[in-house]
Amino acid sequence: IAASGRSRAEIEACFGQPGTHAALVTDVNAAIAAGVTGTPAFFVNGRRLTGDTSIEALATAIAAATPRR
Repeated sequence: IAASGRSRAEIEACFGQPGTHAALVTDVNAAIAAGVTGTPAFFVNGRRLTGDTSIEALATAIAAATPRR
């Protein structure tokens, strides 16, 4: 069983579906175009976080991008 909780047969059936490969290629190409070089990669308001990718840095970026009430 994969980390996804799916069996090998379920994963192979998914990849056998029309469009699955094309969708993955589209997603990978979009990530490359956005400058993603690895995981994790975080975006806040369409801007990629660089440097510190900790949860704390992500929370700070989200807080900074959130309008104050």
